[in-house]
Amino acid sequence: MKDVSQDRETFDGTAYYYLKYRGQYSKALIDILAGTCHLSGKGRLLDLGCGTGKLTFPLAPYFEEAIGIDISSDMLQSAQSQSDFLGIKQLKWVKRSSEEIGEDMGLFNLITSGDAFHFMDREKA
Repeated sequence: MKDVSQDRETFDGTAYYYLKYRGQYSKALIDILAGTCHLSGKGRLLDLGCGTGKLTFPLAPYFEEAIGIDISSDMLQSAQSQSDFLGIKQLKWVKRSSEEIGEDMGLFNLITSGDAFHFMDREKA
């Protein structure tokens, strides 16, 4: 089993590079996901290991509230700065590991994890 506590700062300092060099999710993929999951602008999204929000941002319009969680303060600060700049109010960013999510977060219509699931203890997440 992976010890997540040792990885909490692994990605701090890398948000700039994620924003600059990591690819975007295509509109076609987002459209397919929205259609397949019958996303209608209602309910809540939870994006595990959201990083800078590469998946959270394009999915946010399909929900009343979108929450991205990540263990990196740097990634979350970048995501928050983007949401503030773009004026997107339904986005929330939470510093927490995916392995630590629980009922206290409430119910979600969709839970996603982009390019992050391989970093997690998948059984716990």
